[in-house]
Amino acid sequence: MGGAIGSGGETASTETTATHAPTPPLLQVAMLGDPRCGKSALAERLSGDTFSSTYNATLGVNFVRHTFGDDNNPVHIQIWDGGETRMCLPASYFRSKSGALLVYDIRNQCSFDNIRKWHARLKENSPEASVVLVGNMCDEEAHRQIPTSTGRQLASEMHVPFIECSALTGDNVQAAFVQLTTAITSGEQVETSAK
Repeated sequence: MGGAIGSGGETASTETTATHAPTPPLLQVAMLGDPRCGKSALAERLSGDTFSSTYNATLGVNFVRHTFGDDNNPVHIQIWDGGETRMCLPASYFRSKSGALLVYDIRNQCSFDNIRKWHARLKENSPEASVVLVGNMCDEEAHRQIPTSTGRQLASEMHVPFIECSALTGDNVQAAFVQLTTAITSGEQVETSAK
């Protein structure tokens, strides 16, 4: 209740009722995976619907913000896109994350083989974090080394959703982030897969 001084010096009563919906939390999401898997490209595709074919190694940590949903039910995420020497990143990079996209390049067996290491590092520091396994660069089918079924099998073993996408074409990029934010906001790690 607020007060205003009237002309005779008396206090007049004024009521203001502002209904402010609580601000939704900012979900902290990490992009994890080996160098050159297209993690930054996925974040750029999501935030600005752009793609650059020029490879620039990420130095330090880049932050990208994005909002899903509508004005009545927004979900805000802050994407942490760390440097290219991520296995050397401090534990603090992995801490307090709501979730992560574990990204590998479908053309690069080594990037796929390292996914378990990325997953373990995340879970050591953020055990409750939701995860989606992402096979990136599915537009490069002619150069594929990791079959879709192998990606699905690993996701099943890790009990996480799986999706293949392409930062180049935009196919399934938003769907990957939606899967992750849904898992985070529902508090459940739901196994689903999409190609």
